[in-house]
Amino acid sequence: MGAKWTRWPKDAKIEPGQLNTYIRSNSTIIEENTQLKVENEQLKEDTSQLSEDVNSLCESYLYKLAKGPMKFGSVDGCYERMTLYAHSSNGSFIPLGRVSYNPEYDKKGRINYPDDQGCIAKAWRNNWHFSNDYPDPETATKRYYQRCEKDGVPEDIMKNVKMKSRLYCGFRIWDNSGTEPLAVLIAEATDPHRYQEEELRSIFQEEQKWFMGELIKRVKQRIPDFKEAKLKGF
Repeated sequence: MGAKWTRWPKDAKIEPGQLNTYIRSNSTIIEENTQLKVENEQLKEDTSQLSEDVNSLCESYLYKLAKGPMKFGSVDGCYERMTLYAHSSNGSFIPLGRVSYNPEYDKKGRINYPDDQGCIAKAWRNNWHFSNDYPDPETATKRYYQRCEKDGVPEDIMKNVKMKSRLYCGFRIWDNSGTEPLAVLIAEATDPHRYQEEELRSIFQEEQKWFMGELIKRVKQRIPDFKEAKLKGF
């Protein structure tokens, strides 16, 4: 916040020399406020660039996974998606990167997600989660929402989710020492038979786990404060 302008009391008597002091004081305040505005604009620009750098770094890796072992787009009529969520100390997940070959599903969603809802929460708590027993949202809409509610996601929220996935898989990412949980990677598919659980376990936990931990560790170091990340565009 900038310095506060000092108003001269309405009925105050002006002593010799006081007026000049008053003018100098408020001139200094104006200069300080101007400088604060400049610094604030610079901070906004720096934060915006940092957000873009973090997203670019994470999504670059996710695209490699999508094109490589995940084989996105290789099954007709099925859409896949991966989202990387960092866990914040304020009790929420912040999406750091998202990849889907469907432009509608590739769009950024909410700026944060509660850590007690959905497959993200289950993967975070249990280290691993896989489920593909979701009814067809087109032909069994009500049963689809009821199944999602078992994951702790209310129907009113799911109605606003564009990608009605029928397969979810997620795993918790640790730092390379194995002592600090950092994030969750969630893979989704609209076809419940798109992936087998052991297939995904092999891709995520055996082949990619070390690199994932290193990636998130580096990203986390570049974000000033996860508690305030949602206010800064992440």
